[in-house]
Amino acid sequence: MASATPTVQVEMLPAYNAIKMTWFSPANKGEASEALRAGMTALDNAHQPMILVVELTGDTQIPPGLKVSETLLTLCKHPMLAELLMYGTNTPVRAISRRLTLLSGSGNVRSFETEAAVWHYMQQTASHPIRLPR
Repeated sequence: MASATPTVQVEMLPAYNAIKMTWFSPANKGEASEALRAGMTALDNAHQPMILVVELTGDTQIPPGLKVSETLLTLCKHPMLAELLMYGTNTPVRAISRRLTLLSGSGNVRSFETEAAVWHYMQQTASHPIRLPR
């Protein structure tokens, strides 16, 4: 049964050719899995590489039985993912970002402390074509 307020929310950001995934604590495992499938579907249907923005602010707790770093790794390796931009100041964000960078072997994972820093980065790079990681 889904909660009244989603614990993981997915929204499309067409102006940035991006998907934004917001995790709220405590995240429901079923909703998290559904959100990750939605992200994969968006990438599967993309006509050009997309950016995935993941918000892990506050006291985000990963649902038992779901390892977000491994699941995000699947998205991170998708051929239509240009970049994975994560933000939050908590320890899990930095740890997940480092782990994804190591496991993916690509330079398309970046972490930021604030949402404003993500939008600034995206605005700075918007004038440049999005390129797939090698």
